Amino acid sequence: QNPREFLAKTTGLAARANAVQQNSFESLPLFIAAILMAEYMVVPEKFILSLGWAYIVLRIKFHHPTKHVII
Repeated sequence: QNPREFLAKTTGLAARANAVQQNSFESLPLFIAAILMAEYMVVPEKFILSLGWAYIVLRIKFHHPTKHVII
């Protein structure tokens, strides 16, 4: 029962989904730091929210395994 070993053997959509998840974990600290810095520097909230949503939408658009949203 070793999940890392199992994921290393996956192929296709499962491997791509795992890669996307790992990439998201790598970019999340930078996203959080940017939001906190913008709050600290008193950037207008509407601007922060629009950039935050743009980040999320672009992450889904360019990194989702099937290239479209499944909700």
